[in-house]
Amino acid sequence: MDEYDTPMIEAWSNNYYHEMTKFMRSWLGGGLKHENAHALYRAVITGILRVAKESIFSDLNNLKVITTLQSHKLSQMFGFTGHEIDTILSDFSIPEQEKVIREWYNGYSFGDQVVYNPWSVTNYIDNLPDPPGPHWLNTSANTLVYEELGGGGMEIKRDMEKLLSGEEIRYPITETITFNDIRRNPANIWSFLYFSGYLKAGDPKFADYDPGLLTYALSIPNKEIRAAYKQFVNSQFEKGDPSSGISSFLSK
Repeated sequence: MDEYDTPMIEAWSNNYYHEMTKFMRSWLGGGLKHENAHALYRAVITGILRVAKESIFSDLNNLKVITTLQSHKLSQMFGFTGHEIDTILSDFSIPEQEKVIREWYNGYSFGDQVVYNPWSVTNYIDNLPDPPGPHWLNTSANTLVYEELGGGGMEIKRDMEKLLSGEEIRYPITETITFNDIRRNPANIWSFLYFSGYLKAGDPKFADYDPGLLTYALSIPNKEIRAAYKQFVNSQFEKGDPSSGISSFLSK
């Protein structure tokens, strides 16, 4: 069950979130609870937000949660590994494409495993000799991402400037983040962007200001995602010239 929370993102953006939560609890719980799922042996649910935290399955106590920050035997299953890319390039006799594919579609970290976006890689190869470009954006999250980035204050803007300039920012990643958490603290937008696939996280360190708080170096994973950020910035700041948005944003 992929992107279970897409309807909830739409509901949050269009002000019927609580009604959708009730529906999802009844609909999904009816199919997945042990006493109801007589024909179901195992289910896999994926999404940006943790199902348990959103209280959809508040009375379901046998969930095994695997997050992108964990080193797990399944980490390599979420995208193409470097070895698989080498095999693909060899099978298609295009070894010269390795650098382009790495710069555009690599950089996603699942625990200690770095993977390539499989959808983008396969589309790029299928479209050769067309030049590289964005093939994937997390459309289910785009609306919320744009709303939160657009409404963010100067701190969010300064951090975005750093990211667009190729720098890193450092924040804790909240694995149990909910929609309400984003509004309570603007810095939580970075956790949401990470789980949405718009940031990569690495170099975990405990914060100087709180020895018990683990923080991560956050950066834009590849050129494909950088294009998504530029698209957002241009949509907010452009004035005639399609590239004027970035210049205006970085100069303010």
